[in-house]
Amino acid sequence: MAIIREAKEADLDNINTILRKNRQVDDVEKNDILDFVVAELGDKIVGCGMLKEHEKGVEISKVSVLPDHQGKGLGMEITMSLLGRAKGRKCWLTSVHTHGFWELFGFHIVPEREAPREMMDYCRRCKQQRECDRVVMYREGD
Repeated sequence: MAIIREAKEADLDNINTILRKNRQVDDVEKNDILDFVVAELGDKIVGCGMLKEHEKGVEISKVSVLPDHQGKGLGMEITMSLLGRAKGRKCWLTSVHTHGFWELFGFHIVPEREAPREMMDYCRRCKQQRECDRVVMYREGD
């Protein structure tokens, strides 16, 4: 079982490496680090996830696990940690190819127009936007 902990500035390169290996946007900067958790096995960072505050709740994003450690429940552990940190608030995310995973946690697809403006502004600035077939998903707070 992994230890899920708050990320530190020293974890920044590891987080971007994990995202890059999974073909996710690896644009995490030092000022983003307070929004992250990391999954640690022994002394190695093997996964990460982000919880960002928005006007309409919180956004879960950048949940990612190194390929060699996928399929072992680490993504679920990271997600459960992020949902615990959400403390009953409304949760949003954009999903590409993983809708079934998020449905396990009570997320459902909603129209983009319902999403927090800040979340969609980020998507519109993303360098992968043209190739992205994302959907917006939502979960009511517990």
